Amino acid sequence: MERPLLFKEHLTLLTTTALAELAESSSNDPVSESHYLSLWVTQAIKNKRFDLCMSPLLKQWQQSARTLGQAANLKHQFESIKHDYQYVNNINDAMTKDGLLTLFNAIETTDWQVSYQHLGRKKVAVKMQCSSSLVVDNESFEKAFDENGLLVNQINLFIRGDNKHFFKAAYDCGILCFKLSDYKSVVKFHGQYVIAANNNYPSIAEFSSDF
Repeated sequence: MERPLLFKEHLTLLTTTALAELAESSSNDPVSESHYLSLWVTQAIKNKRFDLCMSPLLKQWQQSARTLGQAANLKHQFESIKHDYQYVNNINDAMTKDGLLTLFNAIETTDWQVSYQHLGRKKVAVKMQCSSSLVVDNESFEKAFDENGLLVNQINLFIRGDNKHFFKAAYDCGILCFKLSDYKSVVKFHGQYVIAANNNYPSIAEFSSDF
């Protein structure tokens, strides 16, 4: 019996299919490509072509295409998703505690303040002593690994400052970051992000092309 596909596998299947069919179409400029992908997304929704877990994203892309037209950049988004998952899958199939500690320690040497905090419901203020701040939710970190040190559960991170620098450092290690909020979180003035086991999380990661 085959195992069910992960969310990230459904996502890469969708985007790879869209780009392959776009390449086979007669679209040969940004305007026609945008129009083609807008219709493609609508047809994918209408025909229930992909797994149910893709429905929210398809509807989001459909709405952005209708509202923004060519500026929705669907081709760019699909190319970024396809590229980023291929890249991290080739680098890092299994994330480890030692690997993440190495990432956090490396960040700390580049004018970043790194702290591990026990977080509850009350907002926490972090006194900034560097230009950027990374707060690791200690409870989620300690529960994130199995007995072999492999990442099996998500880790909550809170970032303030040069977040693109952190995304790039993580990406170079084969780790994707998923945004939950820009700056409103339990840690004042910090955005909330997630690192997930196998880079599998039910949303789109921060694109490498943006940092």
